[in-house]
Amino acid sequence: MPDLPKNFVEMENYPVSDVIVARALDFIRCNVQKPIQVNEIAEFVSVSRRELERRFKKTLNSSIHQEIKLARVRLIKRMLLETPDSVSEIAIKLGLLENHIARYFRDIEKISPVEYRKRNLCTV
Repeated sequence: MPDLPKNFVEMENYPVSDVIVARALDFIRCNVQKPIQVNEIAEFVSVSRRELERRFKKTLNSSIHQEIKLARVRLIKRMLLETPDSVSEIAIKLGLLENHIARYFRDIEKISPVEYRKRNLCTV
């Protein structure tokens, strides 16, 4: 799988009170360009999967899978606007199938990746 430029990995702080959740979110953000398993995240932060899921629900009122999806959509949005890559090429770079990207994107943004690009690219 091709590597993404380092500047495509978002560097933002998460204002959460739970240090474990904050470390898990950092892990997600830093590894969003490749497939991530919940068990990998739990191992990284040294808690059980169940405990990590409980902390995400309590702290963010969200699931780990939802946070992974959100991070991927943020990355896809940037790639759509900052690269000439097609949705298929972006899918390859992220190790996902094109229809997975489209489904993730539609779930969060309520439009297709192609439509997002059309609406948000400045035309000269």
